[in-house]
Amino acid sequence: MLRWSSEFRATPRMVNMRGFRSSRWRVNGLVVALVSTLVCTAATGYGTVDRVGWQLASASTGSVSNWPELHQNSYLDGSSTDAAISSSNATTLGINSVQYTGGAILSSPIASYVSSLGENVIFVANDAGNIIAFDQATMIPIWSRQFKAQIRSTPLFENGYLWVAPVMGNTFYKLNAATGAVICSAYVGSSGQAINSTPVLGTPVGGKPTVYIGLGDTSKNGPVVAVDEASCTVDFSSAPQPIAGTGGEWDPLSFVQLNSTTSAVLFGSSDPDSAVYEINAETGALIWRFAAYNPSPYVYDVGAGVVISPPGSNGFADGVAYVESKSSVMYALDLMTGSLIWSYNFSTPSGGNNGSLSTAALSGNDLVFGTHSGLISLNATTGALNWSYSDPTGVDSSPLITGPVGSQVVAYGDFGGEFNVVSLNSGTLLYSFQTGNYITGSPAETPGQLFITSADGFVYSFGPGGATEAPPTTSITSPSTGSSLPNVGSVTSTGSATSTTQDIAAVDVYVQADGSSGQWWDSTSGSWVAAPYPNSATLTSTNSLTTGWTFNYPVYSSGGTYQVFASAADVNGARDTSAFGAAPTGSRTSFSVAPVSGGPTLSTPTKWLIPGAKVTISGTGYSPGETVSLNLEGLVLATALTNTSGAISTVVKIPEVTGYGPEVLTAVGGTSGDIGSESVYVTDSWLQQGLNPGQTAYSGLDVLFEKTESISANTYMNLAWTYKSSAAIPGSAIEYHGMSFVVSANGLVTSVAVNSGQVAWSVQLAGSPTVSDSPALTVNGDLIVATASGLLYSINIYNHKIVATGNLGSNIVGSPIANGRTVYVASSTGLVEAINSVTLQPVWTSNLAVPLSGGLSVDPAHGALYVGENSGAVVSLSLSTGVTSWSKSLPLAISGKSMNYGGYLYVVAGSNLYSLNVKTGVIRWSYAASSAITAGPVLYGSQIVVGTQNGLDEVVAPSTGILSQTINVGVQVVGLADAYDFIVSTLADGTVRGSKISSSDPAAWRATFSTAATSSASIVNGEVFLTGSGGELTCFVLPGLLPV
Repeated sequence: MLRWSSEFRATPRMVNMRGFRSSRWRVNGLVVALVSTLVCTAATGYGTVDRVGWQLASASTGSVSNWPELHQNSYLDGSSTDAAISSSNATTLGINSVQYTGGAILSSPIASYVSSLGENVIFVANDAGNIIAFDQATMIPIWSRQFKAQIRSTPLFENGYLWVAPVMGNTFYKLNAATGAVICSAYVGSSGQAINSTPVLGTPVGGKPTVYIGLGDTSKNGPVVAVDEASCTVDFSSAPQPIAGTGGEWDPLSFVQLNSTTSAVLFGSSDPDSAVYEINAETGALIWRFAAYNPSPYVYDVGAGVVISPPGSNGFADGVAYVESKSSVMYALDLMTGSLIWSYNFSTPSGGNNGSLSTAALSGNDLVFGTHSGLISLNATTGALNWSYSDPTGVDSSPLITGPVGSQVVAYGDFGGEFNVVSLNSGTLLYSFQTGNYITGSPAETPGQLFITSADGFVYSFGPGGATEAPPTTSITSPSTGSSLPNVGSVTSTGSATSTTQDIAAVDVYVQADGSSGQWWDSTSGSWVAAPYPNSATLTSTNSLTTGWTFNYPVYSSGGTYQVFASAADVNGARDTSAFGAAPTGSRTSFSVAPVSGGPTLSTPTKWLIPGAKVTISGTGYSPGETVSLNLEGLVLATALTNTSGAISTVVKIPEVTGYGPEVLTAVGGTSGDIGSESVYVTDSWLQQGLNPGQTAYSGLDVLFEKTESISANTYMNLAWTYKSSAAIPGSAIEYHGMSFVVSANGLVTSVAVNSGQVAWSVQLAGSPTVSDSPALTVNGDLIVATASGLLYSINIYNHKIVATGNLGSNIVGSPIANGRTVYVASSTGLVEAINSVTLQPVWTSNLAVPLSGGLSVDPAHGALYVGENSGAVVSLSLSTGVTSWSKSLPLAISGKSMNYGGYLYVVAGSNLYSLNVKTGVIRWSYAASSAITAGPVLYGSQIVVGTQNGLDEVVAPSTGILSQTINVGVQVVGLADAYDFIVSTLADGTVRGSKISSSDPAAWRATFSTAATSSASIVNGEVFLTGSGGELTCFVLPGLLPV
């Protein structure tokens, strides 16, 4: 079906703009939402610019680049005979260029000569939905286009056109490679079928040029779809897997002419089908199927591409298909029949799984591929081992072989973020470069250069004689972070750059308007564009190791928020990339600009907006009786009709799927065209241990974790910063309005700015009283701290002063719980109190006269508070009076915390979890865990999770109490917290594990600390905050995101 793409959406600020914006997540390294309806934005053409020091020295003048697809050609052999890079000079490799793309990159770069431009062009697609065409000589963007979904399929270049397949939306696009304009598009799948497969072009015998793409499986098999190259019409859709819903494709496809009558497409399928297929390229009919080894638990798919050695090569008359299975077996199959020629088992020495998604590279009789323990080179004829190279971080990257025969090298990237080059003859390491995050893409080769992409959002170029020195450092002096500027039509940013070895050649300044999803300024074309653009700053000194710099750029008349990123490079090409990293740095800043006086004004009661919440927006200065559209991130939230004074006031809901951090609300007059704006900050909060009064510890709207692929447990999240207190931090961190609040065991209360990791203020409680649990934050900004002896303190977070003190008179059990302006506490001697958070005076006191052991939670919906007794009783008290409503006895003392949700109370007694009706206390069910329950219960979607002493996270159905899943985390679980699909387990040995349960990824994230964890994590805005017994407060962020 032909689908012409004309679904473009303008933003409210499209005046004099050549590009649109459409991403729903932050652009500086974002994780873009997977949406079912795909819309691509208009391509943005960039101007050209003369850049000092930026003609790549290693580029061969007049040479034509020819790496038009993943692994270079339809055979996927990934090899080149270019003599410019070889084992004799690979040790002299260095950086030629580094360029930012605006999002994590999991796909591979490609390189081709575009005749209509007369230039060699590098094409890169990323998780921000950006596809960018770079001039290979300067690495300056030529054009960019942005889609509303991640792009993980490597683009395909052919004859002046570029084929692009976003992950979601089931649409396959054909673009003009010179401009980015959409030529046509094909609808290739059904709802929910993701595209991670990389396309291939081929002309079947007697047929026409055709592009083939594979889709993932849902309840039905994912097909291979043949698309007419000229018209984008679908010729066939073939799903040969024998059992419905068992297989789809996410590997790159390959194409070959078998003989004078038949051409074929080859691919592997996902688990549990886990097979290799060859289909007729003209009809889609099955030629053969080979079932790869797929033992229990039947998850070992064939995710690597099928590499083709054509008929007659290496002594095989029929030709050979080489493919790696994730079950740790490399297969050589007869290309005509699919029969096994040889297989090589590369399991770990202990027999463990070692398979990956690495498509092999084939050069002559050498077959090289990646595994989860390194690289392996085999004799392609016999399957005998040539050598193995240890890379313990693991390799999904498909290696590239280049160089003259006898002196060839193998280039690849690894999960640790290293780009490595080894000798093809010996497997000896010749060169290594550390990028900012993991690498899954395959290198591309052009004459004298190697290109690689990284999840840090950069595309790197390497060549002999390139830079090997440390990069310069860059700083921004003005505007300062958080400043508010008057609107004079433009802003001048200033700063400095310093190098220790080579002169500064350039400082590139990237300017983004309207927050994390906004557009970027291109000073050459004089327009705001879809993807990051490196603007050249004016240097105050030339031929110098140190220089100042300035850059002036326009701002909207309606003002807004702006982020500026500065990146200095020396004369060799070594570049400072710190501005786009997670760690705090002086090379980026954010600030706001006021609207021009005399124009419309817009206001909200607070600049802090919560996804999913409602807010009143008021505006003045419009024409009477006109319709005003209210917008955020390019989406129309609502429309409102102005009154006779030209004013509006309306309530809107902030979309649940909204980028976090600084954003801009705009209001556009439909008749006048006048624009008002208000700078806002979109953020969630974590106000107490357990997140909310019910103690669910579940941040259900934070979908960033679910949308972020876990390639390697060690690289799933990046360390942003660590604050070190003077003593252990025994409780969870409180996260509110861009600040993190913690209390150490010696009574030091500290506020840390999330975007910088710097201390904003601290208050030492008199006498350094012992604190043993988490504080709680009330709606009026009072941080309530309870000491082990029963003292209470209220510290106002706005003036940093102790505003009230109180005394419960005995040891407090657990953490205080805040609900509105009231705080609830319980003591070990049996007192339960509701306390006014402002005065810390009791609202009511209930003396149960028996020792209490835990289980405090508050249930505003049912007007109740629940607490556990050491005797095993669970007591329900009226939230307004403290009068006992009911009591239920259980066999053991109530331990840990309780949680209430959906009309039921979940409490822990020893190794048992109980579900009680909140109105009556009647037991609905009990669940016996595998050992003592030491963490939880917490909510996970619609299920309940507890952590155990023997190192298990056990997932229980809330209606039945039946165990549905077990995750072995190995060590006693100290705390649990959850964001949508992502559960963070803090463990007694100082490690932390993140699990994505619904996607069957129990080891999505792992981090290790030198001291033991003390409490559960706090999760907000795609960030995880952890506290430790060594006094650490640590902030982690997802790849490409900045802490906000």
